[in-house]
Amino acid sequence: MIILKGSPKGISVSVDDTDFETGRAELIEKLSASKEFFKDIALEVFLTSNSLTEAEVYLLQPAVREALCETDVTFIETEPKMIPKKHSPLDELGTDEGITKFCRKTVKAGETVEYDNNLVVIGDVEAGAKVIAGGNVFILGSLYGSVHAGAGGRKDAAVVAMKLMPERLLICDLSVKVKQSAIKRLFSNVPEIAYIAGNAIKIEQYT
Repeated sequence: MIILKGSPKGISVSVDDTDFETGRAELIEKLSASKEFFKDIALEVFLTSNSLTEAEVYLLQPAVREALCETDVTFIETEPKMIPKKHSPLDELGTDEGITKFCRKTVKAGETVEYDNNLVVIGDVEAGAKVIAGGNVFILGSLYGSVHAGAGGRKDAAVVAMKLMPERLLICDLSVKVKQSAIKRLFSNVPEIAYIAGNAIKIEQYT
């Protein structure tokens, strides 16, 4: 089992309840799925385990570097202070893991990516592109195209993006027009979330 926790400068990685080979394979798979998110940044990594020896934990370092080959990784020996969990609209929404599809590319104009459950896009959604999901939509990049979460009728679905400036945004059967003139949103580095509150879609910073 691989558990990832975020800190202001990096991540804490726990490889628990497993043997070395299985843990190594799972670690590479999980980190590789996020390598675009960590691309070209400096990242501190704290490795720990409740089932591996100290030597085996040390031998996992090359696996981390392999999975995050385009990231400047530094291994630290003291667990970093974790980012405290804040109350979020996702706490009340239907964010059970369910079945999740990962789209590891930028969705370009004219393309449509569709899935009947949760959908994660590791990249941007360009203007003229469409993303449709029966569950939640998480975009680890900028959203400029169209997005439809909860397409199967789920009002508890949400849309999260690093930059939320869609041409069209729908959740279930509700839609909202995001003001494209919001200059401060264009240059903001804070992710945003859209979800249904009452009978309307609400958009706010996701911290």
